Amino acid sequence: MSALSFPISGVDLSGLESTHNLVRMTPTGLAPLSYSLILPKGWVTEEDLGQQNDGIGQLVRIGLFADRVGPDATVAQVYVSQIPFEIGVRDWLEDKAAEFGTELVYCQNLQFACGPVVDAGGLYGPGANQQVVRLVAHADAARIFLVSVMTPLFRYNEERNNVAIATNSFKLLKPSGSPQLEQWLDSGGGKPAFHVAYPASWKSRPLDKSVPGKSAVDILLARENELAGYLRVKATDPVAVGEATTHEALKLATEELQEGGVALTAAWREDHSPGVQRIEGPVSAYLTNGRLGDKPVELRFGLFPRGGLVFALSSISVQKVENPVLWMRSKRAYEIALETARPG
Repeated sequence: MSALSFPISGVDLSGLESTHNLVRMTPTGLAPLSYSLILPKGWVTEEDLGQQNDGIGQLVRIGLFADRVGPDATVAQVYVSQIPFEIGVRDWLEDKAAEFGTELVYCQNLQFACGPVVDAGGLYGPGANQQVVRLVAHADAARIFLVSVMTPLFRYNEERNNVAIATNSFKLLKPSGSPQLEQWLDSGGGKPAFHVAYPASWKSRPLDKSVPGKSAVDILLARENELAGYLRVKATDPVAVGEATTHEALKLATEELQEGGVALTAAWREDHSPGVQRIEGPVSAYLTNGRLGDKPVELRFGLFPRGGLVFALSSISVQKVENPVLWMRSKRAYEIALETARPG
């Protein structure tokens, strides 16, 4: 399984004209979903895509292609999902792969023809019938597009380049140009002044208590009058209050969580998630589990200097096993804050 490779194709059509076609598709009555991809000559396009459920978060198939009929076929499928709230595309793809029963052995954030993508590959199915699957997910204006190409394991060596070309060449014909799934708003604190972005479906409120050299804002997600996600962003001026060590900052964050009714059920551990690793500059990031009343929760903490201030982020979310979508929304709000918190 570890021997599988998923090459990146440059997708230069001029060098593929004798073997491949540029296929343009416009789903019936859905011009904004028009797309193109490059497939080997001789592949068949399936016109009947079956009954579709186009509710929020549902995968809607908008393309089905194959090189032959039967269980040994190499099959490419294109889907779209309407998602009008911010989540991490990588978290979403990994969740969909698990839902499909695909064990991923490769996953990374890349730049393809369509823009930023999450590219992943793995195995699906039992022993003799195993299939190699390559998945590419791309966000565009409250939609996530997913390209999936599957081929039997015994055919993968001969089909590897075709699989790479099909997934790497996907492009929207009418892209919005924005990878955001919802609008971002701006919030911040007073003294020291700072700004931070957050998804529009969340609410922001300044922290009531005032401490010299420190300012903070709480960002909350409510669902049916219940708190579904919580994020505190705190800015500190080290010139005014002195510098705290990571240990001291983590201890203070723990005490503040406990004051809010959260009890830790495990020790803090380093957070090496891709969303944290992509942040420019030094970031000390941790996560652990806890309980808020009788509910298990996941806790995150991030500490980083930026522009002369030191920012500390504390996040409370449901655990992934309880509600994957709410967990993804909280994690993404935390990542956006990591990316955007700045003096000003």
